[in-house]
Amino acid sequence: MILVHGVPKPLPFIGHASSPLLKPSNLNECRDPNNARGGKGVSYPMRLRSTFLGASFLLLALFSMPGFSQQNAMPDAPKPVDPSVNTPAAVEKRKWSGVVEPGETIPSLSAKSKLLFPLHEELTWTAWFPTFFSSGWQQLRDTAPRYGVDSGAYGQRLGAAAIRDLSMRTFSDGVLPALLHEDPRYYRKADGTIVHRGLYAASRVFVGQRDSGKGGFNTSVILGHGMASALTMAYYPDKSSNATTVFTTFGFSLLGEAGGDLWSEFWPDVRDKFFRRHVSSPEFSVIMFRSPPERSASRYVQSICSLVTTGWCTVEDRAYSIDRR
Repeated sequence: MILVHGVPKPLPFIGHASSPLLKPSNLNECRDPNNARGGKGVSYPMRLRSTFLGASFLLLALFSMPGFSQQNAMPDAPKPVDPSVNTPAAVEKRKWSGVVEPGETIPSLSAKSKLLFPLHEELTWTAWFPTFFSSGWQQLRDTAPRYGVDSGAYGQRLGAAAIRDLSMRTFSDGVLPALLHEDPRYYRKADGTIVHRGLYAASRVFVGQRDSGKGGFNTSVILGHGMASALTMAYYPDKSSNATTVFTTFGFSLLGEAGGDLWSEFWPDVRDKFFRRHVSSPEFSVIMFRSPPERSASRYVQSICSLVTTGWCTVEDRAYSIDRR
């Protein structure tokens, strides 16, 4: 409610044709440079532009006020719980996940499940990335296994890399964890600085998780990668079947294991940031006003209305004037 020349009237919509603010008489008053109500020497387009710039600024300032948002924002509705999360099928699927989130309750792996765990890993697209990368790099540099540099040599390198990676997963994530009662899954830190999380991920090559929940030396990874590296002498060509190749393969395999742990640590953050929709926080949710609005909010709304109407013609808000001290 505003007061136009002392007479109480409801504030009409400015853009409506019936609005008294758009009557020709009022617009002529604003255009008349000699009219005190329209402003001296100020052109109508300039006055209109400055008015709406000021109104936009006040609106942004109004909706960014924390007190105003908290007083007039409706509380968020409780999020419904998806009943499919706790179904036996969903719990069973989480058991085969190679990454465990902090605080996540995940089923333990039995000895039989650990023997099948490498097969589940082979069915993921990320498991084949190291295979193609290592075989491509060996083909580019013509390093061990030395099959040559033609197209047939790349196929042989790709096959050898697939056998090597499968044997490493079989030993490190299947057979040895079942014998030594270790958990082959990666437990994310997901908190702290990038440096601390990176060091944590790289250290998981040497620090593993026991079935009891305690940490310890990651015997499965170290011993499993060593066994798989030694096994390459059975299918590498003769000129690459030597101790140097075995130790080189072992060292690079541990570097690859650390890279995989870094991927498991940081990829969920990248995925959630760029490839998933986020739920808006309450501070940026659409503001719904109560009826009637609070007095403090009414003061700001009336001030904005007074500024907008003053741009068209001088309509004085006697109740909540902007110039009021």
